[in-house]
Amino acid sequence: MKVELLNDIDTIKSGDNATRIELAIKDENNQFVDLEPFKKIEVAVGYQRALINTEPPIIDYERNSIAFTISSNLAAGKYTIEVHLINQDDGIIKAPNAGFFVLTIEKSLDEVGNVVTLVSVQQLLDDIAAVKEIVKNITGDGIEEAINSSKLAIENSSLALEQSQDANTKVQELINKIDTAAEESSLAKELAVKSKEIANKSFEEAQTVREEFDRLTTGNATAEVIDARGGFSSLQERLDAGEQSVNEKDTAVLNLAMTYTNEKLADIASINLEGYATTLEVDEKVQSAKKYTDEKFSGIPTTTQVDAKDAQVLKSAKEYTDSQLSSGGSGTSGIQLRVRNRKLEYFDGLVWQTLRNELAVAPSE
Repeated sequence: MKVELLNDIDTIKSGDNATRIELAIKDENNQFVDLEPFKKIEVAVGYQRALINTEPPIIDYERNSIAFTISSNLAAGKYTIEVHLINQDDGIIKAPNAGFFVLTIEKSLDEVGNVVTLVSVQQLLDDIAAVKEIVKNITGDGIEEAINSSKLAIENSSLALEQSQDANTKVQELINKIDTAAEESSLAKELAVKSKEIANKSFEEAQTVREEFDRLTTGNATAEVIDARGGFSSLQERLDAGEQSVNEKDTAVLNLAMTYTNEKLADIASINLEGYATTLEVDEKVQSAKKYTDEKFSGIPTTTQVDAKDAQVLKSAKEYTDSQLSSGGSGTSGIQLRVRNRKLEYFDGLVWQTLRNELAVAPSE
C-alpha cells in the first residue's frame, strides 16, 4: 500500500483548520484501493515517531479518495501522516506500508509577530554549514553533543527565520535539512545504545560460560561437583580413571577367557588313534587332515635353507600320511601333525603324542 497526494497540498500554516489535504490509497499495482469494504477509516498524525492525534476523513467512495483537515492547533514543524483502514473483522491496514507521508506546518504571521530583525543570509548559511560538519563527524560519545548542537542550530535557524522575511524561502529549506540531520543523529544514538547493551549482555553470558567451564575442568570444584564425578577433584582425573578402568576390565575378561580355555583343555582325554587305523571311512575329516598336511608340506623351506636329511624325513612323513589316507586311515578335523627326531607326532589338545617311530628316509631325488 502507498499514499498518493491528489491536490498538491503538503504544506499549511499553523492555525489553518479548513484547508483539505486530499489523498488516495493505491496498491502494489498502482491501482486505487476500493474503500467501500472498510468499516472505518482514520488519519493518524504523528510527530517525532509518536502518535499525537487522529483525524476523521471525508471519504469520496466514487473517486476512492479521502480528505482531511487539521482540527487541533499544531505548532510549526514536520508531521508524519498514516492512513488506517479498518476492515469488518477489526483488522487494520496501515498505509503507506513503508515510510510516511510528510505534512509540513509553517508558522503564520500572527505566530511570528510584527517585529522583524534582518540578519545576513550568509551568516545563517555559515552557521548551518558548521552544524552539518559537526553532525557528519559525530562518533560514539559525541552523538549526544551533536544532537544538542543540531537542536540549538534548529532553534537559532527558526529564530532567524522569524526575524528575516527576505530570507524566508532559503532559510526554510535549510531548516528542513537540519531537521533530517537531527532525526538521523537521534536514530544513530538509539542504535549505538542498543548495540552496547547487546554487547554487554553477550560478554556477561560468555563470562558465565567460561566460569562454569573452569569450575568443571579444574580442581576448584564444590563438594557437589566432586561427588558427581565419583570423588575426583577434576574432570581430567575422572577421564583418566575411566580409561584405566576400561583397560583393567578388558584385561580381566581376557584372563577369565584364558583360564576357561585351559580348564577345558585339561578335561580332554588323550585319544589313541591306532585302533581306528583301518576301521573309519574316509570322510570330510580325513580330507581336512590331508589338506592340512599338504598346506604344511608346501610351506617347508627348500634344501638350500634346511638340512637335506630333514627334508627327506618330512617327505617320508607326507608319503606315510598319503598312504594312510588312501588305505582308509583315520582322521580328525583340526589334527596337527609334525615330524620330530624321525617320529611322526600329533597334538591331542594338550600334549604331542607319537603316532609312528623311526620313519624311513626316502632317497633324495
